[in-house]
Amino acid sequence: MWLVALETATPTLSVALLKDGKPVAEHNEQSKRRHAVTLAPTIATLLSEQGLKPQDVGAVACGSGPGSFTGLRIGLSTAKGLAQSLNIPLVTVSTLDVLAAAAVRPDAFTAPLLDAKQGHIYVAFYAGSKEPLNCRPLTGYLALRSEQVAAQAKELVGKNRLTVCGDGVFLCKEDLMATNLEVLELPSWQNVPRASILGQIAARRLAGGEVEDLAAVKPLYVRRAAAELAREAKKNATT
Repeated sequence: MWLVALETATPTLSVALLKDGKPVAEHNEQSKRRHAVTLAPTIATLLSEQGLKPQDVGAVACGSGPGSFTGLRIGLSTAKGLAQSLNIPLVTVSTLDVLAAAAVRPDAFTAPLLDAKQGHIYVAFYAGSKEPLNCRPLTGYLALRSEQVAAQAKELVGKNRLTVCGDGVFLCKEDLMATNLEVLELPSWQNVPRASILGQIAARRLAGGEVEDLAAVKPLYVRRAAAELAREAKKNATT
């Protein structure tokens, strides 16, 4: 079965095609604010390069976030549109899970970090694992300040190693170093959530019957949008 995987939570657009759970093709580009323009043509190009039509796709997977609010809405609306028009299942995977799965190792905890703006960082902590792409979450999905990330890491990791990845690493590197933890920072190319990894996780979940209700599925925002907070603050100031 062919599966299309989409990851739009960060400035990097990632789209992949998988056959029976194995990556066949992937496209990654720094799309920034152009996901709405580039996503559909990228999907069409990948399908065409494999000699496929949309009707050949048996499932669609999408990163659910957290991440860019606009990017998440674009990705999920596109994925839902494909699922509805082709009558195929939709599977979602947290963007933090995708990053952690690519970075997991048996001798270290893992903490993917994404820039949440407004002085916050999206983070979750995962246990080590010998099995590739398999990571067990130790916390929920959080939006914390740098010093809070460091405090949480020190409490959970103790004397163990901590692998960090994602575009939020630079935001809390100083606070993490101050904890005296042994922190392993991955190469820059591993700081991007890739659709090929997302697709492999989704294929496993699909095999286990984990599919989304198209009428109920929503992005994983974790925190409220800055515009929403500003409106609330303005309202409170006038009451």
